[in-house]
Amino acid sequence: MSSVQTGPPISCELLLERASDLLREALSQGADEAQVTSRGAEETKVRYEKNDFTCTSTNGTLTLSLKVYCKGKKGTASTNDLGADALKDTAQRAIALASFSLEDEHLSLPPDGPTQDVPGRFDQHLAELTAPELHDLAADFIAVAKADARISLDGGQVEVTKYYEALVNSNGLSRTDRITRLDWTLMGLGKTETETTSFDYLSGSSWKWDGAIDLAKDTAEKLVASILASFGPSTCPSYKGHVMLSPGVVSSLVLQPIGYHVGGAQLMDGKSLWENSLGDLVASPSFTLKDSAHNTQLMGASPYDSEGVPTQPLTIIEDGVLSAHVDSTYTAKKRGTKSTGHAGGFHTLEVSGGKATKRELLEAADRLVVVERFSGNVDPLTGDFSGIAKGSHYYEDGQYKYALSETMIAGNFFEMIKSIQGLTKDPRPYCGQYVAPWILVNGISVTGTAS
Repeated sequence: MSSVQTGPPISCELLLERASDLLREALSQGADEAQVTSRGAEETKVRYEKNDFTCTSTNGTLTLSLKVYCKGKKGTASTNDLGADALKDTAQRAIALASFSLEDEHLSLPPDGPTQDVPGRFDQHLAELTAPELHDLAADFIAVAKADARISLDGGQVEVTKYYEALVNSNGLSRTDRITRLDWTLMGLGKTETETTSFDYLSGSSWKWDGAIDLAKDTAEKLVASILASFGPSTCPSYKGHVMLSPGVVSSLVLQPIGYHVGGAQLMDGKSLWENSLGDLVASPSFTLKDSAHNTQLMGASPYDSEGVPTQPLTIIEDGVLSAHVDSTYTAKKRGTKSTGHAGGFHTLEVSGGKATKRELLEAADRLVVVERFSGNVDPLTGDFSGIAKGSHYYEDGQYKYALSETMIAGNFFEMIKSIQGLTKDPRPYCGQYVAPWILVNGISVTGTAS
């Protein structure tokens, strides 16, 4: 195992002390307002490449990021040097940069306020996990995938990280946070004497050690099943109609376009088509989306956003009706609203389940492509999308026919989200990123291509 030591042992206390030092330095040099975010990480990583394991440990990586407002102008600078001279230089660089910036009357920092604790994100076992333990986990993880001779692994990785953070600003706001997380990734393909499939990959995460081995093995089993199901592909008939979106596709085709059109930055720039749509039906009445903010099944759970504003559950779309826009302190001030605690984006998005089983949705259309992965483009402004449905499958009258060779799909997000025909009733976390069910939509153009 190789080890890289880049700084002193990290703690929230150390980060808070250094962040406060830099804040005082910036104010003493003439900043009207200032914010400092100090982050540190310690990680151990086991990689699997070319049928061999390597382990790397990195301790003490630390960064101080400074944002200053001087006479209505913004400047930023960062450093990974904790010395007094480095802090002074960082403040000077941020203030100097601000002098060249355009004046903006909407620049402001949030006030202090209470945050809600989000427990369960720091696990002592993970914090003290040894390299041999991580290696054993990686070996068990990889062994599951290698048990089938038809699986050829391109690579895999298991990583445990301790993150520490402190955030302070000149309005008296002071935050500290620490988390542990275990992440695993696996990539491979299927290979026989006569056929080689396309690459597939899957990943997962956990805040804690307890149960993580089973979760990682489950990820490997799902990847193996996905790869094996892609053998023997055929060309899909071209049609316009139903497709079923897997939870893994929901992010690029549904959640990202929604995030664009409810986001404060797009709203204040006049780029959102939902600027005046609060209270309007923008999706199928069967569709509900919430940012629960604190769901610890997901890796985005946090007590505050990147400005230190407390997070709270927020319903974005309820029964198809647009319920909320999301804002940072800056976009809220410019738009005359209030920050929703979304500087830096969404936290833990959850698409509510519907009333159907997956089998019922498969039987709801005479022909149907089940899209497992999507590789293509989505125009966030117009909602138009087109790309290749990868690792996907074709059904007729609810009966499985075959795996698909590369198949093009195209449609429009705004039309698609209104054409939702059903959602499965058991939404689940996808790779620790969000919660989503399988979604049946209509009006999608499907074009089969030659194998």
